[in-house]
Formats: sequence, structure tokens, C-alpha cells
Amino acid sequence: RDPEFYREVFQLREKYLFKLGWEIKGDFAVPEYIDEIKALLANVDSFSINQPETYRLFGVDSDEKALDALKKLRLPLVIYRVGKKGIYIIKDGESFFAPAFTKYPVKDVTGCGNSSTSAAFYAWCEGKRIEEIAAYANVTAAHNLRYYGAMELTEEDKTAAREEVRQMTEELLSTKQSLTNGAG
Repeated sequence: RDPEFYREVFQLREKYLFKLGWEIKGDFAVPEYIDEIKALLANVDSFSINQPETYRLFGVDSDEKALDALKKLRLPLVIYRVGKKGIYIIKDGESFFAPAFTKYPVKDVTGCGNSSTSAAFYAWCEGKRIEEIAAYANVTAAHNLRYYGAMELTEEDKTAAREEVRQMTEELLSTKQSLTNGAG
């Protein structure tokens, strides 16, 4: 919580017109700071928060209530991370859930929230569909799980990840279409 830092970042955003994403720090996500948080959110394009932080901040006890509270923020993009279950993406008021990508064994969960948030923000900035944003986030988190500490991706890993994002996106779109048509 450094008001001067935020003031300077927001001035830079205004001057250079870049998109700004914010992944809230866990100890700041408490009800007594909600007014300060909402004031900061008025200056960002994307917000990322995990399930325990959301429950605590908004005093909710279910993902449905958490999604309702997050939608009320009316941000262009919200990344709501629900751990090993997966991720919810809220884009322009539409929410979408994607289950975790579980191809790889878990070695270390450190950095999964940061890596999935950055991948989702990147995909959104690149104009990807909501399903692709979720796939980017989940595949990146899955690759992060493969390492102790910082993720090290070879060119082969990057190529595999791009293909996994493509496949996961197709699966998510197919599932969404089945549900839309009443087949699910």
C-alpha cells in the first residue's frame, strides 16, 4: 500500500496510454480496504485475485457469490483464480470457467497465480476470445507447476505450450457450444 507508487503508475498510464493489470497482494484483500481498492480499480483495466482473497474481501462463501461481487466491479477483465480447480475469466461482464490443465505432474505451485495472471493479461491485450484467455492462463500455470521456483521454458516447451493452448481452446469452445445447444 503505497499511494505515491500508484499515483505515479496511474500518471504514466494516462501519459502513455497502456493497459494496466493489477494482481492484488493477499494482505491488502481485506474488507477494511474495500474503498481504497475500488478507488485503485477505477484506474486499471484488469484485476486478478484468487479464491481465498475474494471470499475474505467480499465476505462471500461460494464461487457464485464471488463472481457476482467481481462482476459488480465492471472491469474489462477480471481473472478469478480458483487453484487446482481452474480459472474464471470475466470479460466485459461475461464470465467463463475453464478447468485446470492437468497434463503435467505437480512439482511446485509457487508462481502459478502470477504466471496464469500474466498469460491471461497478455492474451487479453492481444485481443483473444474469453476461451483463449482461459486456455493461455491454465496452460501457463500447468507448465509453471513442472518446475521448482522460476519456470524455464525451452523453445520446445514453448512450441508445445502454444499447441496445448490451441487444443484447450478448441475443447473449451466445443464444450461451450454443446452447453449452448443443450447437449451438455
